Amino acid sequence: LFASPRGSAPTAYDRLYTIPVDGGAATVLPAYMGFRGAFSPDGQRIVVDRVDRWDTEFRSYRGGQNTPLTITGVADGAESALPNERTMDVDPVWDGETIYFLSDRDWATNVWAYDTRTRAVRQLTRFRDAEVKALDGRDGALVFEQDGWLWTMEPGRGEPRRLAIHARGDFPWAMPRWADVSRSVAAAAIGPTGKLVKDAAPTEIYTVPVEKGD
Repeated sequence: LFASPRGSAPTAYDRLYTIPVDGGAATVLPAYMGFRGAFSPDGQRIVVDRVDRWDTEFRSYRGGQNTPLTITGVADGAESALPNERTMDVDPVWDGETIYFLSDRDWATNVWAYDTRTRAVRQLTRFRDAEVKALDGRDGALVFEQDGWLWTMEPGRGEPRRLAIHARGDFPWAMPRWADVSRSVAAAAIGPTGKLVKDAAPTEIYTVPVEKGD
């Protein structure tokens, strides 16, 4: 599944296409506009976010870029919109009978859920200090970004859990290395025995033998 403006000249807007994993021609889906989407488990329907936003950081925006998420039949193009009052509803994820999505309908973007059987909408997270972003998930688990951290949650099985991520790498700027700092010495003092000199260069203090050694 991908979005492309390839067939929308002269004014560019995205539509959704599918293409076989093992190769072949792309097929356009019935949704007349589509920036992002997620298939139902049986592949017969797709929930579509129609437009991209030019400013995703515009908090509590209620303008014309906000369009409701729309459930579209893949075969017949029949549409039904999720409840929406000019809120920014984005990043749909379809898992089982539930569509999860991000919405700022409580004036801060949080994770919400829509039951496709009862048409009920409920709020799953209640962050206030920073917006929830980049929702994804499958098999009953969700992952999202909030305040620079990655969080996971299993709806109905407890509160969101912030992941503890430890990035390890070579970090060449932090590796021990040889450097000539003789022109950067700011102060010096001779040790009590006269065999060592202590130098202070920017951000570092060194001991230097008078003879032999480093």
